Amino acid sequence: MSAQQDKHGELPTMEDQINAVGFGRFHILAVTTFILFIISDGMELVVTNVIWRAMPVEEWGGDDSMRALLVSLSFSGFVVGAIIGGQLGDTFGRKPILYAHTMVFVPLSIASATSESFYQLAVTRFLIGISMGLVLPTSVALMAELSPCNVRSRLILLIPGLAYAVGQVIVLTVGIVLMGYYGWNCEKCSWWRGMLVAGVVPDVVAVLMVYLYIPESPRFLLSQGRTAEAEAIIRSIAETNGTESQLLHQGAIRPVKEEHDKAEASMEAWQLMGELFKPPMNRILPLVVGIWSLLAVGLFSQSFAYPVLLERDPTITAFDQYWLMIQLAFIEIPGLVVLIWALEGTHVGRREILLVLSLASVVVAGIMIMISDKGTTWLHLGSMGLRLMVVLPYEAMYIFAAELLPTSHRNLGLSLGNGATKLVAALMPLVLMPLIHLWGASVFLVILLAEVLAAVLVWVSPHTDDVLYDCVEEMPKTVNESAPLLPKDATV
Repeated sequence: MSAQQDKHGELPTMEDQINAVGFGRFHILAVTTFILFIISDGMELVVTNVIWRAMPVEEWGGDDSMRALLVSLSFSGFVVGAIIGGQLGDTFGRKPILYAHTMVFVPLSIASATSESFYQLAVTRFLIGISMGLVLPTSVALMAELSPCNVRSRLILLIPGLAYAVGQVIVLTVGIVLMGYYGWNCEKCSWWRGMLVAGVVPDVVAVLMVYLYIPESPRFLLSQGRTAEAEAIIRSIAETNGTESQLLHQGAIRPVKEEHDKAEASMEAWQLMGELFKPPMNRILPLVVGIWSLLAVGLFSQSFAYPVLLERDPTITAFDQYWLMIQLAFIEIPGLVVLIWALEGTHVGRREILLVLSLASVVVAGIMIMISDKGTTWLHLGSMGLRLMVVLPYEAMYIFAAELLPTSHRNLGLSLGNGATKLVAALMPLVLMPLIHLWGASVFLVILLAEVLAAVLVWVSPHTDDVLYDCVEEMPKTVNESAPLLPKDATV
C-alpha cells in the first residue's frame, strides 16, 4: 500500500474518489471541450458527400465512383488514426493524443480547402481522417475516466451525440450561407471550399481549453503506478468543483499496483495489443467490435445514401438538399435526450436498451423498403425516423464499450471498436453506390440485415454494472461469463 494509507483501513479507490468529488464546473468545461473537438467529426459525416455536386468534377476528371472513393478515404484514415492513437493513448497518456490531432487537423484542413485536383483533395481528406481517428476515442475515454458514475453515461453520450448533430448543422449552414453569398445559381463558384475548413475554429478553441483546463486522466496515471500525480489531479478537480470537503482521506487513492509492479504496469504498445488476445479481453473485444460495426452499417449507410437519393429528384436544389439534411441532423437531439433518460432514469440495463433500439431499427428499415420510392416527402419523413433509430444504439455503444473495458485497455479498446465502425463507413459508399443505381431501396435492406445481426450479438453480450474498472484483475467474473455463446474456459 501507499505510504499515505489510512491507519484505520484501506484507502478509497479511484472510482470512490471521483464519485465523492461529484459533478461540477470542471466536468462542464471538459464535456464542452470534447464536444468542440468532435464537432469536426460530425462535419466529416456529410461534408465530402454533399459538396460533390458543387465541385469541378468534370474539370478534375471525376465521376460517381470517385465520389464514393472520396467519402471512403476520410473514414479509412480514421481507422489508421484510431489504431495508432489507441495504442499510444494507453501507453503515453490521453492528452498528447489530443495535441497530436490538432497539429495534423488544422494545417491539413486548410490544405484540403485549397485543393486544385481530385488527388490533392483525396490525400488531404485521408490524412484528416487519421487525425479524427486520434481524437474521438481518446475524448470519450478521457471523459469516462474523469466522470462520476451518476452522470457518466449522459456526459459520454453528449460528446458524440450532440457533436455529430451540431457538426452537421454547422457545416450545412455554412454551405447555405456561402451559396447565398456567391449567388444561388453560381455553378462554378468555390463556396464549397469554405465548408472544408469550417471545423478549424472549434478545434482550435478545443485544444486551447485542453491546455488551460483539462488534466491527464488520473485513471491512466494510476494504472501506470503514478499515484501521487493522480491524487493531485483529483484534488485539483475537487477545487475546481468547490467540493474539497467531500474528498475521502484528503484525496488519497488506493494504488492499483504495488511499487515493485510499476514497471509491469507501464506496458509497451505491442504488449498492450497482445493483452487483447488473452482472457478475458479476447472475449470482450470481439463483442464490442462486432456490435458496433453492425450498428455502424445502419448509421453510415443512411448518412451516405440520403443525399444521393435526394439528388435523384431533379426538383431538389443544393439549398433544398442542405435544408432537409439539417432537419435530419436536428432529429438526433431529442432522441439523445430520450436515450439519456432511458440509460439514467430507468432501471433498464444497457444491453436491453441496445436490443430494443436495434429491433426498432429493423422495423423502420423494413418500412423504408416499402415507402422510399413514393416520393421525396415520404423518403424524408421515413429517413428522419430511421436516423433516430440507427444513431441511438450506435451512440449508446460508447457507454457499453467503456464499461466493458478496463482502464488499462480502454483507450485502445474504444479506438479499435470505433475504428472498426469507420472501416465500415469507408466500405459502405463503395458498396452502396452501385446498389443505389440498381435499386434505391437496397440501402434499407442492407440496414435491416445489419441491425438483425447486431441484435443477435447484443442478446449474447454480458451485462455491465455502471462501474469503470481500472485493470483486468478488478473486473468481476460476471462481466466475462454472462455471454452464453462465448467460450467459458477463460476466467479473470
